[in-house]
Amino acid sequence: MMAFGREVLSFIPPDKRAGQVGRILEGLYRLQPTLDEPDYAAAFSLLAGKARKRALVVVFTDLVDTDTSERLLAHVSALCPRHLPLLVALRDPDLERLANCVPVSVEEAYQRAIAGQVLARREEAILALRHRGAVVVDAAAGAFTVSAVDRYLELKETARL
Repeated sequence: MMAFGREVLSFIPPDKRAGQVGRILEGLYRLQPTLDEPDYAAAFSLLAGKARKRALVVVFTDLVDTDTSERLLAHVSALCPRHLPLLVALRDPDLERLANCVPVSVEEAYQRAIAGQVLARREEAILALRHRGAVVVDAAAGAFTVSAVDRYLELKETARL
């Protein structure tokens, strides 16, 4: 388990011994959210040095568009083919609601147009990630965990790991 922002905040190496889940939970417990732009280069470089064997690299992230996700896109490509990147992105229901609403005012029409543009750019980013070899789970909050676990099981069943 690795958590990072501007710098790597926590790294728990793979381990088959008893207590590994506790070590991971402890590493996660101390984390606090920040508004820092993540340094994918530093994080994936550390990962490359620590994880020599092929691994499923699960990245929980926010995908907005190809421009703001460009650094992530570049570094995901570097993970392949040694590792299999699985990006798990949370959909924004408010944004989807705005993009699909029937506007009743000029302001709502503008909001709908902007929400539609954001969702289109997000879809472009997802397609670019898939094109570069990543597996992407794009799910709403209610289906987030189940979707990620289902995709993991599918990858394992089809021997992609």
